[in-house]
Amino acid sequence: MLSRAEIPNRRIKEEKNMAEMTEEKWTTTKTLIEGWFSSHPDWEQHVELIAVPQLMAAADAKPEQREALYGAIRTCFADIQDKPFRSGRGSTMPDAVLIARDAILADYFNAQVDLFNSNVSIQTLEMRHGKSGGGNYTDATEYANDKVASRRQMLNKAYSDFTKNNTNAQYLWNGENPVVLVNTSSEEDE
Repeated sequence: MLSRAEIPNRRIKEEKNMAEMTEEKWTTTKTLIEGWFSSHPDWEQHVELIAVPQLMAAADAKPEQREALYGAIRTCFADIQDKPFRSGRGSTMPDAVLIARDAILADYFNAQVDLFNSNVSIQTLEMRHGKSGGGNYTDATEYANDKVASRRQMLNKAYSDFTKNNTNAQYLWNGENPVVLVNTSSEEDE
């Protein structure tokens, strides 16, 4: 029979493996965060994000502390609507494409908020989809989030179709910024 000291502590090993942040993972994370900041020039209005640049600098200086610092950075972004972190299995898009997509969607979100707030006709006539309960949008943020979600799907599909060289796709996008969607159906009509 093994003594308690001889039994491997699986929990400690699992925690150690989870705490490892490779240089590649940190570089990807840092790129996404920097891309988020560059596409949100008014980020300082979110007081909870003020510490993020210092936390990133600390993570650059102390690689052994990156996982803990990354946790602190994620906490800073907890209440931010379009945070730069992915949940689930994540995207297979390259970082530059994600940054280009998220930048244009951030601009689009702000434009939709301004449109909703400044136009009573939009507030009156734009309705939620029936699957979402129907009725008017409660505020500009709900309206803009709905519009951004559909445009995110469109951009994701356009990029996917571009990478697959799908000539039958409705739109193609090469993943670069500025975003230029090519409507392939209009090219066939000419």
